[in-house]
Amino acid sequence: MRILGRIPHAVFHIVVYETERHYYVEIEVGPMKQCFKFPKESVAGIPGIQALLDDEFERGLEARFDQMYTEMKRVLERKA
Repeated sequence: MRILGRIPHAVFHIVVYETERHYYVEIEVGPMKQCFKFPKESVAGIPGIQALLDDEFERGLEARFDQMYTEMKRVLERKA
C-alpha cells in the first residue's frame, strides 16, 4: 500500500492510499479515524474519490465521528 495523495478539506484530514485492487481512503478528525476501501474499477483515481465526498457523504461522516467520540468518552468515563 502506498500513499497516492491527500485531498484538501477544511475539517477532515483525508489521505488516499493505493493497493493493487483498491483505493483506501482514510478520513481523520481529532482522535477519530474512518476508513473506506473502494475497488479501483469503480472509482477514477483521486478525482473520482473527490466526487464521492459530497455533502451527503460528509454529513454521514460527521454523524459517525460524533457517535465515535461519544462512545470513546463514555468508555473513558467508565474506566475513570
